Amino acid sequence: MDVRITNHARRVAFQFHGDIVGVLGGDGRRLTWSPPAQRALNEATGTDNLLARVAVGDSVTRRLAFEGPAGLGELRVGFFFGGIVGSMLDALLLGRRLVTVPVAR
Repeated sequence: MDVRITNHARRVAFQFHGDIVGVLGGDGRRLTWSPPAQRALNEATGTDNLLARVAVGDSVTRRLAFEGPAGLGELRVGFFFGGIVGSMLDALLLGRRLVTVPVAR
């Protein structure tokens, strides 16, 4: 999955980690980020796709590898900051914001 991160902050750089990306299958189960698949992807692309320091006003694109069952029709993707407590507060105060994306075949 390609993920584009844009830092809209005015003063602070943003440190992106792949684990802030949450991917849910059509049945609502969270897909697993796959370290072995990620290592293979990083080697194939020659890029460390997990870590990125995003300067103020900059954007970076990272490619992440997740594992899920065959036959997924669509995925829902969200970004979860601040661990479980931060995610719960985001959901309560802002609502759960997930984007539905089709699965490439």
